[in-house]
Amino acid sequence: MRTIEQIEAEIRMLDAASHFGNEWKQSRREWLNDELRVALAADIPLDRLREICTAEQDGRCVVMPCKVDDTVYVNSGCLFYHDDAPYTPCKVVVIKSTKRETSMHLRPLCESAAGTRYHLWFGVSSIGKTVFLSREEAELALRKE
Repeated sequence: MRTIEQIEAEIRMLDAASHFGNEWKQSRREWLNDELRVALAADIPLDRLREICTAEQDGRCVVMPCKVDDTVYVNSGCLFYHDDAPYTPCKVVVIKSTKRETSMHLRPLCESAAGTRYHLWFGVSSIGKTVFLSREEAELALRKE
């Protein structure tokens, strides 16, 4: 079985190619899309795949923007303990979903917070506003201010 990367590379080459007829390209692309679906789900047990597909069809499937143990960057003005930098790296400790909102429990990764139990809850809706998924995104937001 080919890897996902190999299939995606062939799809990109097919999309860029101009010397094939549109009908052939469309047929080949459909075949490649089917191959890609099989490759994407290859390591997922059938019962779990059925559960995920049912949740997606029911509108219950949610993709989290980050996971526990990821490092995110928070506007330092929102934190009691923070670095001197405008954005402080924080560890995602817990992600919790309620009917109202999905929130992240964040612990600052700075010297002033070391040895404390200090943490804050931020809604995932704050991502891109006060919480950023990478240092680059945080620095870009700072330049826009």
